[in-house]
Amino acid sequence: MINQQLNKVLERGVDKVYPNREALERALKNPSKLTFYLGIDPTAPFLHLGHIIPVRKLEQLRQLGCKVILLIGGATATIGDPTDKTAVRKALTVKEVKENSKNYLKLLEPVLGLKSKKNPVKVRDNNEWWSKMKFHDYKRLEQRVTTQRLMERDMFQERIKAGAPIYLHELGYPLMQAYDSVAMKVDGEVGATDQTFNMLMGRDLVKSMQGRDKFVITVKLLTDPTGRKMGKTSGNAAPLDTNPADMYGAVMSWPDEVVLVAFELLTDVTISDVKTWQKKLGPRDFKAKLAFTITEIFHKKIGAEKAEAEFNKIFRSHGTPGDIKKIKLSGKHSAVELMVKAGLAASKSEARRIIEQGGLAIDDSIVNDSNEVIEIKKGAILRRGKRQFVQIE
Repeated sequence: MINQQLNKVLERGVDKVYPNREALERALKNPSKLTFYLGIDPTAPFLHLGHIIPVRKLEQLRQLGCKVILLIGGATATIGDPTDKTAVRKALTVKEVKENSKNYLKLLEPVLGLKSKKNPVKVRDNNEWWSKMKFHDYKRLEQRVTTQRLMERDMFQERIKAGAPIYLHELGYPLMQAYDSVAMKVDGEVGATDQTFNMLMGRDLVKSMQGRDKFVITVKLLTDPTGRKMGKTSGNAAPLDTNPADMYGAVMSWPDEVVLVAFELLTDVTISDVKTWQKKLGPRDFKAKLAFTITEIFHKKIGAEKAEAEFNKIFRSHGTPGDIKKIKLSGKHSAVELMVKAGLAASKSEARRIIEQGGLAIDDSIVNDSNEVIEIKKGAILRRGKRQFVQIE
């Protein structure tokens, strides 16, 4: 059992290990002596499925017997990590950071042993040390890092090529994250591949200031077939705070090509079982297995079963949701006005775009003309895309 858990830590979803896998494997033979951490900046009020990939790796280390820390970036969140950003992040208030942090802990409970009686996750906030850091101490810290080293970061290079600004506080972010490892005296850090630069800087700083090594485990990102990270920016995020039906439906909307790797990164199903399903099932049913498995993690089996039944009712039997939203509306309205008043579009311009793309249907009849005047009938069902329904009372 221990060997299985060790192999899961070393292999499942792992991209690279620093300094190398062999050294980490030797160290993990005595897991209780090691402390690993994962840092999360609470920069938004929600998390999506892509965020849980490194969280799952932290949980695997905890189950192996390592001490683990979930570090909330209370200080770094007010600055903003420039990773994957072509423009400067909007600064957050202390209140926003606290509210987001509280929500994160609630959302991560199903996948992280925050309330485990045995070896629970320790939650810390880097405000603990950054709020006490004096200016002259920080300047001495800066003496350990060159500007050339900071400018090696790919995101900064992209901004230079594009003629976009790089602000001084953004240059300081990797150093802040690096110092977190020093402050907590950890043995290792877990993070996604897009955090490699920051984590390796932490490894360098630990060597420089404490004369010891630090392990870094990078985990794969969930990407679409073009290699683009799946998330809020790309429009295919699956939020953790959504209801079972929407979570199930969001996964079912993913490209077939991502299903196999999504099983590896987001579930505990054995790879051999996954490959057996892939051979026996068609693409749609294979994806449905993934959707059910993920939904069950966050909403238990009963939630996943209801979500699956609802999805099949809509998309296989061409029915409508049992909890369809109902609104009172009468008279004649243009198709654009109807979408806005029904809450299916935030603005007339958005409604027009949706209609032009064939995204509005009334009683299963597609509306092609955004200027078409429609007479409202009681009981009519409006549908935007595949999953948004409204019924007229």
